[in-house]
Amino acid sequence: MEETLKCYGVCKNGEIVYKYTKENKESYSFYKFEFSGNAFKTIAFYRNDSNGNGVYDENDEYECNETICTFEEWTSSAEGYFSIDKNGDVQILHMMEWKDYNESKKR
Repeated sequence: MEETLKCYGVCKNGEIVYKYTKENKESYSFYKFEFSGNAFKTIAFYRNDSNGNGVYDENDEYECNETICTFEEWTSSAEGYFSIDKNGDVQILHMMEWKDYNESKKR
């Protein structure tokens, strides 16, 4: 039973995105930090491949901010946060792009 926590990085609006996976379940949580350093969750998305067919579809379990919802409601709530391709893979939107200004690599 493998458990993983991945930090995607920082979105252009300052939110930090984490993905947590365990078995057939995964969640995406977006956090903001106050000036004091305290973090608060702005929104969270959860999905569980409850029928175990390897595909997140209408027959699985979904939540948005701890509220049970349908697949359609979940994808609608996710607009602006991430997109989902035809294979069900999530692509986080509006991520900051970092440039490497390391002078040693310019030679």
